[in-house]
Amino acid sequence: MGTVKNQISNSPKIYVHLCHPGKHYPWNMAGSDISTDARDYGVVVDEQKKRVQCNYCAKEVSSFNRLQSHLGGVRGDVKPCTQVPENIRKLFWNKVNERRASLVPASGSATKRTETTSWSHVEASRCIGRFIYETGVDFDVVNSPSFRRIISATFKDGQVEYNMPNLQELRGPILEDEFEDMKNHFKNISDSWADTGCSILVDDWVNEKGQHHVNFLVDSREGTLYHQSADISSLVGNNVALNLLLDQMIVAVGVGNVVQVIANSATFRTERFNLEFNRKHKSVFWAMSLSYCIGLMLEGILMIETVKETVEQAKFITKYIHGNPAVMILFKDFSDTDSLVVRSNIRFAMPFLTLENIFYHEQSLKRIFSSCEWTKSFRGSSDDGKRMTNLVGNKSSFWREAELVIKATIPLINVISSIDRPEKPSVAYIYNTIDEAKALIKKELEKKKYVYNEISVVIDKIWNEYLHIPLHAAGYYLNPCYYYAKDFFSDAEVTNGLTDCISKLVDNENTRDMISKQLQDYNQAKGGFIEGCAVHIRDNVPPVLWWSRYGRHCPELQRVAIRILGQTCDIGSRYHTNRSVTDKLLSTGNNPIEQQYFKKLAYVHYNLQLRNARSSTYQSRWDGGSEQIDDWIVYDAQDHMEQYDSE
Repeated sequence: MGTVKNQISNSPKIYVHLCHPGKHYPWNMAGSDISTDARDYGVVVDEQKKRVQCNYCAKEVSSFNRLQSHLGGVRGDVKPCTQVPENIRKLFWNKVNERRASLVPASGSATKRTETTSWSHVEASRCIGRFIYETGVDFDVVNSPSFRRIISATFKDGQVEYNMPNLQELRGPILEDEFEDMKNHFKNISDSWADTGCSILVDDWVNEKGQHHVNFLVDSREGTLYHQSADISSLVGNNVALNLLLDQMIVAVGVGNVVQVIANSATFRTERFNLEFNRKHKSVFWAMSLSYCIGLMLEGILMIETVKETVEQAKFITKYIHGNPAVMILFKDFSDTDSLVVRSNIRFAMPFLTLENIFYHEQSLKRIFSSCEWTKSFRGSSDDGKRMTNLVGNKSSFWREAELVIKATIPLINVISSIDRPEKPSVAYIYNTIDEAKALIKKELEKKKYVYNEISVVIDKIWNEYLHIPLHAAGYYLNPCYYYAKDFFSDAEVTNGLTDCISKLVDNENTRDMISKQLQDYNQAKGGFIEGCAVHIRDNVPPVLWWSRYGRHCPELQRVAIRILGQTCDIGSRYHTNRSVTDKLLSTGNNPIEQQYFKKLAYVHYNLQLRNARSSTYQSRWDGGSEQIDDWIVYDAQDHMEQYDSE
């Protein structure tokens, strides 16, 4: 069974080892009382990092306070212990919540807590705080009668009336609790970076005041984390200063952890900046975001004369229908939508998604503007009305040109929605997906080769100058669902990309030689690469998981493959967060207390949003807003109502 040893102290205890040597279960000599000291239930395994190991399940946590939550099953970012006895769990459940309740100061009769504050009250306060921090709504929402009624409705009859947390509590102990939980969440993920590698995402924007701000995120296959924010208004155009800022970020994340840095704007797109970055960072790739580059491709395609003319015609259709109330009512009667305009977070995607939507409603539009009621009406006989009738009529060339433009652009937009998913890291798929999109466009425009040639030039220019890096070619090579397929195509770009990646990510020459030998097993599907289910599930599991399971006999190659295939290549919609929190953080002046408060708020806010975005389903390409929306809908209410009345 084990051994029994006595420990002499002011309160003698017996430590009994049951089945698990080294795990201590403290009881008092009489056997009636249980120790309430968390130090009796865990062992310090790292003095410097303050890491503590649970005696029951061997899980490591960041402090003895976190161990109490772990033992008590108080859910946050600490997983509850599955092996702790029920009496110990109840003891620490109560202890943690008593501690939290004691942190909440009384401030008048409206918020005064009873001495027997129940767990439901404590948890409710944290849930309210978490809701406010995550959504970014004003803290004054707790004073809203409607919000109070919502909260009160969640309590069962007979329970003590719930006292809403006040502003001091939301800015103080409740925020502190969430901040500590989020630090632990951050630590749990960042501990994996040494194995999985990670990507630094540089998400910058210009706010309404003209200030240039940036959020630094860190993405890995374990999740995406918010790291910090910065005001770069004075640095824009200064390549040395911008590179220095990125140097600091890379060092903070860990030089050996960072596989690539991805940006999403022209701020970091200059050739001089790229040269300086590549000179200083021999082991880190520099890349532009996929969705940003798709936007540049669409922008270039929009400049082609035939495409530009068709999009302008589509813009006229949306302006005319949405700008005339009577026509809009007629359109709703004939169709299944309230709007022709399709919003998108993807730059320059909205014109083409809207054109696709117009094309979808072709028959409805033809019926509306060919009816006798329309052609004989006041609007139907006006210049704009006649233009609409001719534009959407059966003999119009608009529909043929619209179909052409849709076939040339929608495959590019679909590239993002097909690979920007947490379970499908885009570096493993981008190379092949872009090729497939180009092949589809070529097939669709088979009879319009001159148009395809113009579009192909635009796509290749952005791909070669801004988007493609060796990491993408290596991802294609190391993705088993592509490599072992009959149509796998390995040209010099692919093989050189893999070689460049290995040289950049592996600094030891002996290790590189071992990887070269292990690649032969992968190339010929030998050893673990063909054992068990390795062949049958190549197409059905994420490539990182496949390598984790079947690449163990090639550990050096396995490590490189996992670090490459687990990376993203996009700062997509699932990373977009409420930027106003950063704007507040960077506009607080020199008040250190306010700065510290907003730093914690931003840290909790962004990391809550990022964690929840990963667990939710992927947003479609039509979600989100667009700054271009007003350019597509013009509605002068007074002018059009006068026309409506005149009929």
